[in-house]
Amino acid sequence: MPATENIRINHLDLEYFDYEGKKNDKYKDMNKLANNQKFDLIIIDGPVGGGKNLPRSNILDLIKNGCIAKDFIIIFDDAERGGEKTTISKAKELLTAQKIDFFSFERSGIKRQHIITSQSRSFVQYL
Repeated sequence: MPATENIRINHLDLEYFDYEGKKNDKYKDMNKLANNQKFDLIIIDGPVGGGKNLPRSNILDLIKNGCIAKDFIIIFDDAERGGEKTTISKAKELLTAQKIDFFSFERSGIKRQHIITSQSRSFVQYL
């Protein structure tokens, strides 16, 4: 990618945790990097999720810490996998617990993506 003032690339190490007897990983210090910012577009496609039961769980920390903008779109890649389904379900539970109204749907291509949006962004289902 070309370097511009609008693009910042960060490399984060992985940290490991146990979830229901299985080893999982997530990006270390993601919350420090987020620095209480509000994100309106989040694309989740890492770390590698296959074979884990709570992969790509950094999104849960971002939701818990209030890093989701009022108007948002969250895209989960590889939504056909069991572990990703668990993370998606937990993300929806957290949004509901925080009284954040949302809309969700799935798209299929070579793989499946699950999209969660604020009600104001639900029009993306028609794009």
